[in-house]
Amino acid sequence: MRIGKGYYGSPELLTSTANMEIITNGKRYYKFSFLNEIDCVVKINDGEPILLRERQGFSSEIEDQPISSFVIVNSGVQFNYIGAY
Repeated sequence: MRIGKGYYGSPELLTSTANMEIITNGKRYYKFSFLNEIDCVVKINDGEPILLRERQGFSSEIEDQPISSFVIVNSGVQFNYIGAY
């Protein structure tokens, strides 16, 4: 049984600005993966700040709450991401 409609992600390595929302297309991702090149703080679905160490990254699967907001608090963070919706 297929549940998804497609994939969306960064077309290249991107660099964040302060409080950058990276999910700007209004989609809810049932699978999501993010990789940061340096230490950074993120907020997921308007939650509390979470520290991610250099190249720690973050991923969620179908069993997790869908991701509808992912904010990088710090500026100057190189990153890439991909999500399934």
